[in-house]
Amino acid sequence: MWAGENQEKYCGDYWWTNLLYVNNVVDTKKLCFGWSWYLANDMQFFVITPFILLPLFWSRIAGAVIMFLLLLGCWISSGSVSAYHKYGPNGVGGNE
Repeated sequence: MWAGENQEKYCGDYWWTNLLYVNNVVDTKKLCFGWSWYLANDMQFFVITPFILLPLFWSRIAGAVIMFLLLLGCWISSGSVSAYHKYGPNGVGGNE
């Protein structure tokens, strides 16, 4: 985080988001420990991984369909966020 920012003031109200690993989703402008967003991100992927791997184990077709739908959702959400914020092809600035 940037030097001079006082994020400890949010720890009294938002400590539970770090405990439940949802601090990268719940009120992201008031992070208790700003660098811990990755721990939450990693835990969320750990939790959803069985829902991706088990269909692959049971049926290759069902697993492939689920993976394709997840990939399609990733493309759509990335495109939507990019269009909403008017990011350019390099992801930095807008094409205005």
